[in-house]
Amino acid sequence: MPEGDFRGVSLRKDLVDEVEKFIEGFGRYKSVTDFITEATRLRLEELQKQYQNFVVGEQKSKEAQ
Repeated sequence: MPEGDFRGVSLRKDLVDEVEKFIEGFGRYKSVTDFITEATRLRLEELQKQYQNFVVGEQKSKEAQ
């Protein structure tokens, strides 16, 4: 694994166990990494849409004034 392209994170064992059970039963994902990657990407997209009007805790409209 190229060092510059990836970073490691720690997750609670119970959460990883739950993801593994889901993967085994559902079959859509090849690995926990695939699941976590997609979940993170989807959550980021959701948050970016939700907070698109905010910059560093302030609304863009306030910054423009």
